[in-house]
Amino acid sequence: MMMLSASAPAGKPSRFRTGEWSWWVAAASGVFGACRWLSPSALGKACAEPPALPLPPIDATTTRPQRNQGGKSGSFCNRGLPRPTKDMYDTVPSRWYRLAEGGKAIGDGEMVRITRFVVSLAVVVGVLSVGGCIIVNGESNWDRQAKFERTVELQHEMPAGATLVATTGSGSIVAAGQDTDRAAVVAKIQARAATEEEAQELAEAVEISFQQAGDRLTLKANKPSRLGWRRSISISYDIIVPRRSHIECESGSGSVQVQDLTGNVKARAGSGSAEAARIEGAVYLHSGSGSIRCEEVRGGDLDLNTGSGGVRLSHATEIGTCRAHSSSGSVRVQHLQAESVRLDTGSGGVTAEDLHCTRLHANSGSGNVSVTFAPAAPSNVMADLGTGSGNVTAVMPAGFAGRVELSTGSGSVRIDLPVLVRGEIGRRRITGTIGEGTGHLTARTGSGSLNVR
Repeated sequence: MMMLSASAPAGKPSRFRTGEWSWWVAAASGVFGACRWLSPSALGKACAEPPALPLPPIDATTTRPQRNQGGKSGSFCNRGLPRPTKDMYDTVPSRWYRLAEGGKAIGDGEMVRITRFVVSLAVVVGVLSVGGCIIVNGESNWDRQAKFERTVELQHEMPAGATLVATTGSGSIVAAGQDTDRAAVVAKIQARAATEEEAQELAEAVEISFQQAGDRLTLKANKPSRLGWRRSISISYDIIVPRRSHIECESGSGSVQVQDLTGNVKARAGSGSAEAARIEGAVYLHSGSGSIRCEEVRGGDLDLNTGSGGVRLSHATEIGTCRAHSSSGSVRVQHLQAESVRLDTGSGGVTAEDLHCTRLHANSGSGNVSVTFAPAAPSNVMADLGTGSGNVTAVMPAGFAGRVELSTGSGSVRIDLPVLVRGEIGRRRITGTIGEGTGHLTARTGSGSLNVR
């Protein structure tokens, strides 16, 4: 059995890792739980020496072994001792005794606690044994895996306006446009295995190639289908394409980044961030669990979506439809010019600054919503703002005119614009019109305040 130790081998710095702490905590918890099961009195009784059992007197006249009495098979052969009687059995204790208590028996409940104590100690010893096999000198077996890296470079002709497709199960993808007529790829292959020889064998078994079908150029990676236990391969790509190109890339576990293109971008990351910068064209960024960042984009639709993470969008102009969504995270937009904008999050805040659009929907399941329109935004903007729990703040464009509907379930309502109200003015609801325009503002919150100016 390997022994747990916090000391490092000679010549190496001591490393006491979080994993090793967890084994010691598990051991302490097991001992503490066992001590709770076993009362101090029962522990003393369990550790006491049992009394010596009284032996019957030996009859000196019967020292020679005798045959089985009764002539029955299996009968007692006394071999010089008297035949056992019921009184003799009564002198043998059926349970443990403690000398200090004059032979008082331990109760059945305490015997159950003793049994639990013994079982708990066995479990703790087993846990420590497994921990010793996994963590030695503060270093886990996974940390001691051998790693081998290999780099592959390849190029392929790529006409302007073509689409490059790249996919990796584990690894990052970085794609950028340049003034060139070829696609150039640097693939970094990293293999892990029990030994360096096995890791090298895995890395060298990977083949990277291009496949072209019409105007689509696909980057392919052929690798072993069955890797085995504690054997892994990750492939990262650094890609250069002509500036006037389209990109479609996806990583199962890793980040994706695309920049400096005049073309459409479609990037997905299963677990990692997705980013796009300096793009002239439509942009689609999706992450299952990671942040989304998009900046300096122009001339296309935007679709930004993440399951868990924040969304950041800045300096986007001449956009048709913009949608930014996070299931659990904040959404922040700055300097956006679009026809239609939809910003929503399940849990987090929504913030939009210097917004120029004709239609806006901003909603949060639980968080504040704050929208500031650019002064030159259309005066007839249609805005729908809401949150389940939080405050709503809206700074409308200069000259806004249209219908206003404000309501809160629990909180105050304040409007700093000249509104004409027909009917009653409630403390939690205001409905009226501003000027004679065709705009429309709806703002609501289930629990929070409303502020419009």
